[in-house]
Formats: sequence, C-alpha cells, structure tokens
Amino acid sequence: MNINTPDETIYLRHRDFGITPVHIIDRLHGSIPEVVMEKYKKKIKVEIARIKKHALTLPVKHQGTYRKSTILALKVQYQEHLESQLHASNIGPYYLQNSQIAQLTIEAWKFQANARGLVVIAICVMSNHLHALVRGPDDGTIIEAGKVMHSVKSFSAREGNKILARTGNPFWEHKYFDRDVREKAFMTVLWYILNNPVKAGLVNSWKEWPHTYLNPDYLSLVN
Repeated sequence: MNINTPDETIYLRHRDFGITPVHIIDRLHGSIPEVVMEKYKKKIKVEIARIKKHALTLPVKHQGTYRKSTILALKVQYQEHLESQLHASNIGPYYLQNSQIAQLTIEAWKFQANARGLVVIAICVMSNHLHALVRGPDDGTIIEAGKVMHSVKSFSAREGNKILARTGNPFWEHKYFDRDVREKAFMTVLWYILNNPVKAGLVNSWKEWPHTYLNPDYLSLVN
C-alpha cells in the first residue's frame, strides 16, 4: 500500500468492483468547504507520518500489517468526519433535494446493472450527497469502477444541470469515498445507508424516504 500521500490512502482507493460489496459516498461539488477539507488533510498527513515513523520501530515482519491496519482505521475516521461535515453543512449546494434529480441519479446507478452487470444493492440520495452499496456479478467478473463512476456522474450532472438551467461549475466532486464491506459488516452498512434520512430526522422510517432504492433481492433482509 502506498502511504506517501493522504489523498491516495485516505480518500482515493477506488478498487474495481468485484464480489465484495463496496460502500460509496459521493458528494456535490462544494458541499464541504475547501478550508475544512484542507485542515483535515493536514491532520491526516501528520498522522500518516507518525504511523510511518512508528512502524520503523517494529520488527520488519510486523511493519506492513501495522501500517495497513492503522491506515484503515484512519480511513474509517475520515469517512465519519466527511459524513458529519456533509450533514452539518448549511451552505449548499443542495441540488439533490430536487426530486427529479434525485430520481435520475438513482436511475443512473440502476442503468449500470443492465449495461455492465453491476449489482446495485442499495442507494440513498440525500440533499448534498449519496450512499451506494454495490458489487460485481456472482460470476466474479470485475467491473471497472472508473467507468461506472464516470457514467453515473456525467449523466446525472448533465441531466441535473438541464433541470436547474445551470452551466459552468462542476456538479459532483471529482473525489469520492469507497470502502469494502466484509460479510460480517454487511447488514450494519446496509441498515446505515437505509436509515440515513431517519438519522437526519427527515422521516420516521427508511421506507418513507422517496429517494431510497433497495434491490428487491435484498428486501427480505430488512423486513
């Protein structure tokens, strides 16, 4: 694992989609002020330097494991920080509050199931970000994450901008957060995604939120 820059290790991993589900958090451009992001990146950079320095004091056979597990813990911390900032944001943009845009964004993800064989397990669209839980097909085929994300972002941005009569500035943030979801954590992550609007106090039940999609094959898990 390359641990030289915080963006690569904490924010941009972007493995392609295989059989292991991936939790994705994508956000609108400008949804978190750059000054906030830069401040946290500096903090992470200091932590990475500390990890590298401490790793050198360990037996060689343990250094890699220590770095990997500690960086993973930082990634979780980064995700929590990112989400707290998204929910706390009061400066916008909130393009995804528009029902048409929220729905076409969900459809853009569902299209990937037909076009590429991506298994879209769940999607929850909030006002300034979204959560998606996806994986590759059962036959083990690997699907390129870059192509999926480019397709989803470009379509939803283009159509969303038409609805808003908006031109110029970027729609989505170029970067996004992703993390593998191991089997033991699957239900925890699925429930977390579905209950995002409940946690935000917008609805009493995840089923009431109009901008949530749950793959019918997984419905029995939450009923």
